Amino acid sequence: MFFKNKKDPLKTYIKNDLNSGLKKMIRDGLIEINSPLAAMHIMNYIAHMKKSYSEMRTLFQIKYSLQSGEVSMKVLEAVSEFQKEWIES
Repeated sequence: MFFKNKKDPLKTYIKNDLNSGLKKMIRDGLIEINSPLAAMHIMNYIAHMKKSYSEMRTLFQIKYSLQSGEVSMKVLEAVSEFQKEWIES
């Protein structure tokens, strides 16, 4: 699943990046989907990436012409939406 949203490019970038990274980890065998620990590994990956995106706030501010608070809010929204979509699927 890839996301397209021209109105909110930062959220689209984050969700697509999370999706690509997670699919690659599954494909490479780093996360075994049928394992009882799969959900924990996926949640750890998402939490790690959320922290990374938060640390990249200044870069996102410059690239997307946003204020620091807006970037933080969009990171949280995108990660939450992605997490919800993965849990539902």
